[in-house]
Amino acid sequence: MSHAGERVLGPVRRGELAGTLEEAIFSAAQGETIGPVEGPGGPWTLRVDRIEPGGMRPYADVQASIAAELTEIAVEQAFVSWLDRRYAEKVRLHPGFEHPADPTHPDATHRH
Repeated sequence: MSHAGERVLGPVRRGELAGTLEEAIFSAAQGETIGPVEGPGGPWTLRVDRIEPGGMRPYADVQASIAAELTEIAVEQAFVSWLDRRYAEKVRLHPGFEHPADPTHPDATHRH
């Protein structure tokens, strides 16, 4: 995004940038301007507008959300498995009526 000739990076997290840019940003204090720093496209002058604390949260604080996410994944996997079994039990394609891209079709060359 550009504004008055400046390029705005937006929120940045560790690991999203590389090398000297990341080192410079994460060693600066809030409100500090640093640079020039070598980066993609040449030198950059950086201003840190806001720092939001990150890091790990206590397990007790995230345990419920982890359990909910894992349960959601397990439910989806169980449904897909059930659906695959039902499909295998109930659906019989007559030879020649398979979708042309079906990998079981002998000449699966059809592409969309």
